[in-house]
Amino acid sequence: MKKVLLLSCAFTLLFARISNAQSCPGDITILEDENLSVWEVKTNGTQVFSLAEFQGSVNIGGVDYFQDDFGFDARGLILMAHDLSGTLLWSRQITGTSFFTTNPALTATTANVFVAATAIESNGTIHELKVESFSGIDGTPAWSNSYQVPVASSNLPFGAQINPYSAVEDGNGRVVVSGAFSGTMDIDGTILTTGAGLSETFVMAVDGVTGNEIWAVQSTGS
Repeated sequence: MKKVLLLSCAFTLLFARISNAQSCPGDITILEDENLSVWEVKTNGTQVFSLAEFQGSVNIGGVDYFQDDFGFDARGLILMAHDLSGTLLWSRQITGTSFFTTNPALTATTANVFVAATAIESNGTIHELKVESFSGIDGTPAWSNSYQVPVASSNLPFGAQINPYSAVEDGNGRVVVSGAFSGTMDIDGTILTTGAGLSETFVMAVDGVTGNEIWAVQSTGS
């Protein structure tokens, strides 16, 4: 059975996985493999970008993708671009050992698409926030940043030490990412930290062209 993702005429983030497509003028229907679940969808007005979780292997547009489970049921992320008629333009796998896919974030401009997601690395001892840029035209990687938090005690979903919640390009060339974290995170010399087992929200901004960090702040109070 195939899963059908319906993007509404207004390109809202609301979607449903159902057995048979329901259509209205302007709908985009994307058929994906059974083990692929879409978490985030954005449009730049001419393209529709989606960020999807998968396990094992999937085939998208004739390209096979594989995520080794390394013995702990790993999950991979696929970034896809479609045109407004629903035709697949390109797809690309996000590099990482295994991803927390509860809150990956996605934003796009006319030229680029930006991803924020958390990977489990270093044999499960490090959680790594990845903030990456890709060409919207063909998916070519532009830059990639990683921010690590050692695994300790966390009260965030599924024990993650850091979860991005949203990403937006602010119209002035900056990509702003918000989320929550537990532990200590170094963002280009700005140290964000929480008490043991406690969590804080954070907001950070990077240059959309270079990926260079501009600023980072956190809440207080845990």
